Amino acid sequence: MKMLFVFLSILAASSNRTRQCTPRETLIDITTDNYDQIMGSSQLRPVFARMQNEGCSFAPASEANWREASELFPNIKFVRAYCIKYNQLCHTLGSSVSPSHSLFGTDKTKPLESFGNPVDISKSSSFYSDVIYKNLGYYPFDSPTIEEL
Repeated sequence: MKMLFVFLSILAASSNRTRQCTPRETLIDITTDNYDQIMGSSQLRPVFARMQNEGCSFAPASEANWREASELFPNIKFVRAYCIKYNQLCHTLGSSVSPSHSLFGTDKTKPLESFGNPVDISKSSSFYSDVIYKNLGYYPFDSPTIEEL
């Protein structure tokens, strides 16, 4: 009987352990220091770049939708470049206005699509999702929470 109690105690203690997954980092600030690591040919994930000027009055309206899109597509690296500090980097990525956006496929030699600041990016993340689906055929991930299962 004592042996059964010890076994059940060990079983109960071990069942309280939880596994933690480290979420994949999908929203990254791109700089001259990490540009090659993100845009290099050895990196197999597509990259969606957002270039903006610090203090630009048009950028904040779409920032939350950009962040939401990055969470819906963990298989894409969403990067943000600040053009006042990294002007040449923004030019390389295809910046034309603030904010500007460029979607790169896995080869990253030239953007699959580039756009500036259309009104729809301030309404929802759907515009970003549509651009991704049109160019890469990717659907957004919607991970259920434990409560929903």
